[in-house]
Amino acid sequence: MYNNQQGGTYRRVGNPLPDSAVKSEDGLLGRAGPLKSDKAAMFKSNAPWKVVAFFFMGLSFLLAMRLSYTLGQESGYIKTGALGQESGYIKTGVPVVPGATGSNPAVEPPIQLTPATIPNPLDELRKFAIKPAQVDVEQIKSLPAARRIIVSKNLRIMYCPIPKAANSNWKLLIRKYEGFEDYADLSIANDRAASGFTFLEDLSAAEISGMLNDPDVLKFTFARDPYARTLSCYLNKFGNKDKSGEEYRIYMAQLYGWAWVKEHDIENEERPSFQQFVNQISTQDFGEMNEHWAPQTYLCGVGLFPYDFVGKLEDIATHAPKVIKWMANGRESHFPTQEEIKFSSMGANEQMNQFYNEEIKKKVHETFSEDFSRLQYTA
Repeated sequence: MYNNQQGGTYRRVGNPLPDSAVKSEDGLLGRAGPLKSDKAAMFKSNAPWKVVAFFFMGLSFLLAMRLSYTLGQESGYIKTGALGQESGYIKTGVPVVPGATGSNPAVEPPIQLTPATIPNPLDELRKFAIKPAQVDVEQIKSLPAARRIIVSKNLRIMYCPIPKAANSNWKLLIRKYEGFEDYADLSIANDRAASGFTFLEDLSAAEISGMLNDPDVLKFTFARDPYARTLSCYLNKFGNKDKSGEEYRIYMAQLYGWAWVKEHDIENEERPSFQQFVNQISTQDFGEMNEHWAPQTYLCGVGLFPYDFVGKLEDIATHAPKVIKWMANGRESHFPTQEEIKFSSMGANEQMNQFYNEEIKKKVHETFSEDFSRLQYTA
């Protein structure tokens, strides 16, 4: 390797000198071997083989040039570099002919791509960033979000799953690209101990700081309209659950308390109405709420954790493919539907008018005021 004046490096190529190399009188390295006349004789004796060798070398060069042209047709960017090391982006596309000019892009003069001229594929997503003025790693470690945020050094992401906002879809994708053979099993993906995920709280302060400061680590989450999310939660946990099942009993206890559940025959009593559900959760502290109806900003520390991208479920068809391309390094961009992951939808968006009136809307807005303001949802 040789350093140039600008701090770059050149790699020496070609056959290394053998151990028999000697130094000539002028100080230059040469090879120990026969004299010029002997070399000429040797060349003549090996001439047929040398012609064949030069022929195949020329053919190999032409094939390599053709292959290079073919592979360069699809334009895009490939991220390079290991996590924690200097990385960048290699632009792929139609090759250019050095020194040529003209209107044909295939023969335009070459443009040298530098870190300053190559766009970061994440720049478009970062238009939807929500970050604090200052980042306090110790404060972040103390947030409830520290237990939630999934960290993947391989995929270069930090993702906070929000229940009732397609978080099962994202967990499936992360496990898929991490190489888990059972990635499609959502019962495992949603089991904290069995999922195989690494969480923010598992990292040291230095590791967290390193990932937060790495421009090639995407910190993201997807939120949902608080009105639709609240109704979806009610339908899923109270409207459609088997009242004789243990799961319904647990959710009722998380809503009213275990003492209340023990005093009531919940299997034979009426289910709580949507208005009763909304009124009850409005009396709870955020810390005691079930994660399915707790405020999204509270769960993920929005405003305290430096998110590069806070997407909305309502726009997931637009933004999810860009995130997936980043995680899959350009190999895929499809966001799986509820049918594809075998996770039925509650159809909350289609039932809004049936369940909401002005009084309930006002109560939901009061309870989730931070979600409406920080996530930029209208009342």
